[in-house]
Amino acid sequence: SLFNGHQLAILYYEKGRYLNNLSKHVEAIGSLNHALTQFEAEEDHLFIAKTNELLANANSFLGKEELAYDYIQKALRGYEAMGNKRRQATAYNSLSYVMFLKGDLVGAASLVKEAMRIHEELNDSFSLASTYNNLGYIYEKMYEPNLAIKYYKKAVRIKRKLSPFSSISLINLAAVYNDIGREPEANALLLEALEGEESSNNLIVQSEIYDALLRVSIGQKDTNKSFLYVHKKDSISTIQTAKENEEKLNLVEKQYELKVREKELEQVRKVNNKNRIIFVTTFIMFFLGGLLLFLKNRNKELMLTQDKLRLEQKVLRSQMNPHFIFNALSAIQNSLMDNDPIQSASYLSRFAKLIRQNFDFINRRTITLAEELDALKNYLDTQKMRFQEKFDYIIYTAEDIDVEEVTIPPLLIQPFVENAIEHGFKNKKGKGLIVIRVFSKNGFICYEIKDNGSGYSLREKDNKIHSTDIFKERIRLFGEKGSSTFEISPSKEGTTIKFCLKI
Repeated sequence: SLFNGHQLAILYYEKGRYLNNLSKHVEAIGSLNHALTQFEAEEDHLFIAKTNELLANANSFLGKEELAYDYIQKALRGYEAMGNKRRQATAYNSLSYVMFLKGDLVGAASLVKEAMRIHEELNDSFSLASTYNNLGYIYEKMYEPNLAIKYYKKAVRIKRKLSPFSSISLINLAAVYNDIGREPEANALLLEALEGEESSNNLIVQSEIYDALLRVSIGQKDTNKSFLYVHKKDSISTIQTAKENEEKLNLVEKQYELKVREKELEQVRKVNNKNRIIFVTTFIMFFLGGLLLFLKNRNKELMLTQDKLRLEQKVLRSQMNPHFIFNALSAIQNSLMDNDPIQSASYLSRFAKLIRQNFDFINRRTITLAEELDALKNYLDTQKMRFQEKFDYIIYTAEDIDVEEVTIPPLLIQPFVENAIEHGFKNKKGKGLIVIRVFSKNGFICYEIKDNGSGYSLREKDNKIHSTDIFKERIRLFGEKGSSTFEISPSKEGTTIKFCLKI
């Protein structure tokens, strides 16, 4: 053999890491297992720990939290035995994320504190700021505002000194202040965050900050600022749209220039090879004549099929619209009956945006994942206001997914979220939580909707088409293998829904 056992194990390890980066997690696991077997035989403790860490990462992306937990534990024990502090801290943070996904917030907080202790010992300011922020977020979800404020403040103090500017800790701290009625402090932090993001021209984060400022101004019953922030957010949306249109125009212009150059080159070739081209052209004309005749007939069949698919999609989407509109109108009606004009204005603003999005989606067979998630966030925020913050939600999108490029059928996730809110949380004691994960897997984009509600029945009481049958039909029309990935898992702890669509 050209390689000894150790060298071959290193090759398998590097291959597994490379496949992990390409989101080919199943193939990565196979390669990493080969490497792990050899490293264990050689008692190479450093590479055993590093390989376990990569295996934990791959299984986490595949939604296998228990396996990920076991592998991270093994990696952590290895780093502790070697006294590798920096890698111990990384492992603790990874382990806390798995615990958070499993719903064990106390355990997650304890693990982050271990990572924090090591970063303080190593005087690693950058990592320490991120760890403080993570701990603050966990305490916020545990409804411990004082502890959340304590650690968010620590993160803010460090990040104010670091470059480049990051506003995440400021925004998180402001959210806690707003929740406990300290609106002036929340407002000041958000304005500081806005100033920093304006200097970096980060329009997406600016839009989120204006949303937060709007919530604060509503809490303060400041109508003028409420309308100002709505206007500012709409202005940013206009700028973003203009930038997108400009990029599209530039792309069209470049394509046009390329076509012109191709035609010029073709003309030169025709001049230099006139006799040959005449013969080839004659042959091609006969061939294209037959091909065009075939394509013409084929195109008619495809157009009929496409029209049928569009019609079916419109019918399916129209069945969801009455539910959607009824919920929004109910929220507006409740606020009007409470005689709260500022809150009513906010409801109306959200409702108008939801209606605009809905009408836009009806006329389109697909939308980008970014548009779907924006509509979903708008819907969830409206429902949170309607149910007086009875539930929270978290949306995770894997970093390797370009939400502006991925396309899906409109309003694909919203019916399951609506079911969780309307039925799963209906009789629930305590606060509800909806966790939505979007990640890539084996050439598919996968979606997971998990709630901690009381679950719901999969059967309809009347003769209407089952809602899950409608959903399966929609994703079947979008891709041949989509419906086979759909699974729904109700339990006492809540309901989990998973499905995948071809990229």
